[in-house]
Parts: sequence; C-alpha cells; structure tokens
Amino acid sequence: MMAAFAAGKVAGLTNRDAGLHAGYSEKCVEQTATKLMKHPGVKAAIKAGTPRVRKPKGGKDDWDGDGAGESAKVDALEMPKAKYTCAKEFLTDAMNHPRLPIAARADYAKALLPYQHGKVGDVGKKENAKTRAEKIAGNGGNGKPSKFQTKEAPQLRVVR
Repeated sequence: MMAAFAAGKVAGLTNRDAGLHAGYSEKCVEQTATKLMKHPGVKAAIKAGTPRVRKPKGGKDDWDGDGAGESAKVDALEMPKAKYTCAKEFLTDAMNHPRLPIAARADYAKALLPYQHGKVGDVGKKENAKTRAEKIAGNGGNGKPSKFQTKEAPQLRVVR
C-alpha cells in the first residue's frame, strides 16, 4: 500500500487522493497520508520520482532508507520530450506512458477531455433562449408549420 501511495504522489495526486488510490480507509486517510509522508522509504521513493518503493527488510515498517545497494536503484520516469510547450501534448504523452500507474494515466485522460470534447451544456441562457425562439419561429421542430409563420397567399382563380 505504501508503494501505491508513493506512486500516487509521484503522479501528482494530493495526499488524500493518493491514500484513497492506495486503498487506505476513507475515514482516516488524511492521518495515514500525513504519517506516510514522514516515512523515510516513501520520502525516498517520491524524491527519486519513481512509483516503486523498495520492499521491507523485516517488519512492517523496517525500511532501508539510505539508498545503498543494488536493490535501492530506481528507474526515473522518462517522458518522450524533455520540455513541453503545449499542455495537450504533455497530457497525451503522460496518458500513454506505459510505466505510470493506471490510476495516474486515467487522471491524465480526465484532464485531457476538455481539450478534445466540449461539455454538452456549454451554451448559456441567452444562447438557449435564442435557439428555442428560432425553433418556434421556424418549423416547430416537428415538421409542422409554426403558428407564428406567415401563411401562403390564397390562389386567385377566375370562376365562370
């Protein structure tokens, strides 16, 4: 669970969201997240920028936080570009990054949605009123002529 918490923090989640992502109880996630942020193993994993935390040596909280040894090596997350000028490009690359946790990738996908699709109700009151008025003045929207439309002039015939 500590590894999942560290992965959430590396992905940019808040302490609370990272704790929920890791599977901690919603009732005490804030207190647990505060304790985890003080933990040397979690600190080292977040500082290294990797979602992986080394496995404990012995007990539950017996973490080796000195960074020595072959098992202490961590892989840094490499993005395809060194610098991004467009938020859309960054979010797309982060969403498709194979080494990020799936929850972080889903968050990037959610952040990318407004760039690709507008909300259904993005029009305001005035635009809605104007659309309704045009619909009423036009054909009523159901194929029948509107009651506000002008009628055709009557045909004049000569009757003998």
